[in-house]
Amino acid sequence: MRKPSTTLSRNFFVVLNSAFIGGVFALRNFCNLFILEILKGPTMRKRLTYVLMFITVTFLQTAVAKDIVVYFSATGTTARFAQHVAQVTKSDAFEIKPVQPYSQEDLNWKNPKSRTFKEYFDKTARPAISKFPNLKPYDTIYVGYPIWGGYAPKIMLTFFEKANVKGKRIVTFSTCEKSALGQSDGAIKSTAKGYRAWVSGKSFKEGSTEKDVDAWLKTLGVIR
Repeated sequence: MRKPSTTLSRNFFVVLNSAFIGGVFALRNFCNLFILEILKGPTMRKRLTYVLMFITVTFLQTAVAKDIVVYFSATGTTARFAQHVAQVTKSDAFEIKPVQPYSQEDLNWKNPKSRTFKEYFDKTARPAISKFPNLKPYDTIYVGYPIWGGYAPKIMLTFFEKANVKGKRIVTFSTCEKSALGQSDGAIKSTAKGYRAWVSGKSFKEGSTEKDVDAWLKTLGVIR
């Protein structure tokens, strides 16, 4: 079997190093080791195929969204703003859904017998969530929720007690008829563990539009 020339092998090595100097510089050392193993393969054609496949996969991975919008929305209001945040920031979106959905009667916080009223005064209340997202691929997590009685719903405590946000940047936003975000994210912030940074964002009150969302995102430097 004809062995590949040392010059050709070295050229493969140099070209691939140059290709990775851009968006995947941090992976260069790993790539070098990977390439050296490839060059030990049976034929040059197979080696080239493996190299091209590796380059393609690597660059596709860098193109995957690095941010995600996680939100809870009982009436659809928060969902509207969350989906817009996801769209303009080119982030993925994930809706937090309770195992037991909230009915209109549940949301009547003025009724002492309603579910939201009871959860508000029950410090141990942790509504179950049907599914949790895989947050590992993401750097920034936008977290949206409605404000109930000046605070985030207890289901948000459920989320942050179980979700792995270690090393993540958390950016919160909320929706409410009149209240500002205020201290509504204080409880969930104290529940979250290991996050890298926490940005208390903005509350979108009744009458707010997508333009208000864009203006807020501009202050964060996310969009121009």
